[in-house]
Amino acid sequence: MNKLFALLFAVVLTVSACTSEKPSDADAPGSPVVPDTLYWDSFKEIISTESGLLAMPYGMVPVEGSAFAVLDDGLNRVLVFDNDGNEVNAFGGSGGGPGEWDGYPYGLNYKDGVFMVFNSGRIMFNLYDKSGGFMFSVPASRYMTISDFRLMPGKRLLVSTNGRDDALAVVIDLQDEGKTLERIGTPDSETADIRDIESERQSLADGIIPPFAKNTALVGYDDDGYWLFMNGLGELRHYTNEGELVTRFGIPEDIKKPVFEHVVKMNRENPRPHTVFTLKYAVNFLKHGDKLFVLTRPYMDMDDLHQHLLVYTVPGNLYRHYVLEKDEMESVLFDFFLTGDNMLIGL
Repeated sequence: MNKLFALLFAVVLTVSACTSEKPSDADAPGSPVVPDTLYWDSFKEIISTESGLLAMPYGMVPVEGSAFAVLDDGLNRVLVFDNDGNEVNAFGGSGGGPGEWDGYPYGLNYKDGVFMVFNSGRIMFNLYDKSGGFMFSVPASRYMTISDFRLMPGKRLLVSTNGRDDALAVVIDLQDEGKTLERIGTPDSETADIRDIESERQSLADGIIPPFAKNTALVGYDDDGYWLFMNGLGELRHYTNEGELVTRFGIPEDIKKPVFEHVVKMNRENPRPHTVFTLKYAVNFLKHGDKLFVLTRPYMDMDDLHQHLLVYTVPGNLYRHYVLEKDEMESVLFDFFLTGDNMLIGL
């Protein structure tokens, strides 16, 4: 594996098998899905950090008419690229002016010609038009510990609340000062307004999932409702458009168990004041076509723990299971999306 991948660069991988009509092991009731290995030499480099175009890429989204956009924390910019990896636009930046951010920006989203970035310094959502022109900001003080959010049509936003607002997620209207339009799910346990980090650490050290972790979710949506990946439970849930739970299923136990044991060990053996080694099973989750994709969280300090890409059918059957090859550079994927022709673009 070349050195550049360890420094994070965009790659592309064909995953057409994930959406093919060819029967898989998962189509046979009770049959296990045999994992396939993704080898790093099958990835095609699009952009490397040595090109100078990227410094510390943190998130990426597909953009129609271009190829994709990347939020680069090192450059403090959103950069838009074409299919060949050429930069075609850039916007945003540090500062106190309109559309600029102070603090740590994250959560790049794009939908229907609108970009959005969360400005953590001011605790607000910044919205931009497709050319990068600043449109307006929406305060987000109710969700200071946001786990995930997805921009929806009509400038609506699906937000994971971590159990606040008596819900697991809400849909808010960005054009009406963040007014709540819909509440999704019931919190698994009561969540305090202020996190007790030491209590969370002690619970995990004792092998107990704390309330905050139980309510942490990655979010997605489709025409039939909302999808939540409960990140502290390793469980996928589907809700109707009215917020009613209709489906729930967990990721394989042989993936969950070593992660949970590692988190318990880290909190037990490495206690630090006001610090918790959080329990999160995935770094990204998305709905693409008629499939669900879960990219498990990488733990680079665990030699025996691999990163997985799990593909489910909407009813909840495991359809494909990919294991990312481990190498001497400890290469991992931190973010990804899928194109209309079933190409995986990742960082």
